Amino acid sequence: MYRSKDYCIVIRYTEASPHRVPLTIAHKVSGKKGHAYWARWTYRKSGGGSKVSGWKKSSWTGDNGGAPGVAVETLWGHRGRTGGSKLTKGTVCTQFKGSKQKPCFWLD
Repeated sequence: MYRSKDYCIVIRYTEASPHRVPLTIAHKVSGKKGHAYWARWTYRKSGGGSKVSGWKKSSWTGDNGGAPGVAVETLWGHRGRTGGSKLTKGTVCTQFKGSKQKPCFWLD
């Protein structure tokens, strides 16, 4: 997991195959109630090309306790599964629409 101000990225991979990524989560902790949020992921291979997903609508995860606003997240993949995208060394990032911030995670 990597945090950047009020955004974070969560990458889940399997011990058996560390290059299989069954779950990627874009998380934002300062959402406004009633506002629709959209996120996407990008992947840039080490020394190679890149892939960009389409925009996907975020879902509400609840309030942040003492923090202002509400939390939202967008999931790609499934919790508890072992499959998923096969990604070699490179950088996976997430981005919310309208924000220039991109929290990233380096896959080794």
